[in-house]
Amino acid sequence: MGGDRVRGSVRRMRRFFVRPEDVGRSELFLLGDEAAHLGRVLRLSPGARINAFDGRGREYLAVVEHVEADRVRCRILQQTETAPPTSVSISLGQGLPKAEKFAWVIQKATELGVAEIVPLLTERAVPQLSEARMTAKQARWEKIAREASKQSGRVTVPRLRLPMRLEDFYSAFQSADLKLVLWEGERRRPLRTVLDAYERAAAIAVVVGPEGGLTPQEVAQGESYGFLPVGLGARILRTETAGLVAVALLQYRFGDLG
Repeated sequence: MGGDRVRGSVRRMRRFFVRPEDVGRSELFLLGDEAAHLGRVLRLSPGARINAFDGRGREYLAVVEHVEADRVRCRILQQTETAPPTSVSISLGQGLPKAEKFAWVIQKATELGVAEIVPLLTERAVPQLSEARMTAKQARWEKIAREASKQSGRVTVPRLRLPMRLEDFYSAFQSADLKLVLWEGERRRPLRTVLDAYERAAAIAVVVGPEGGLTPQEVAQGESYGFLPVGLGARILRTETAGLVAVALLQYRFGDLG
């Protein structure tokens, strides 16, 4: 929220995603789905004012000049550089669940302001995807993140990494200030006590297991990399719920939520 939302009347305009490479000094171009949405769905015509964002912190007030089926040319009226929206960068490692559940996680985690989302390949992960299917899935996941950013008023789009082995995630996020593994088997260390012990955490990595959960061996492996197993209370949450609850609590404690 706060710095991650557009200002004034621009908020009430139709909002579109523009790739950074499609922005010039005085013009920008909406292509593909964005152009179709403007022309065929919303039926906007030359002269309409729109708001566009490039996913990297830049926002544009622009006026539509020419509309084609898959390409819209707009003249830039104003460019705004937006400061980073939150004081904490959260990387969510999500054990890969079924497709519709992961789409939900991407959408809601984007709304909650995560910096990146990493699908994790764990022992009990359900989906087994070929390289061809993975490419198609990646494109769909990135589109979901862009749409959620548009809807929520973000000017940045979270990074969607390719699926990663759990141990590789543990290794890749060694420098995070706070490293957590959500595990229903952890009874002695609730997340609340860990958050109370930290005044500030600028970079946080969170691991969530898939539908079947993490194995004790996977949790122990995380501990060997400095990740703290934490519980979320007496109730066992579904995989698509647990990570979002943790992100919301982290944003409330260290970020811009609430």
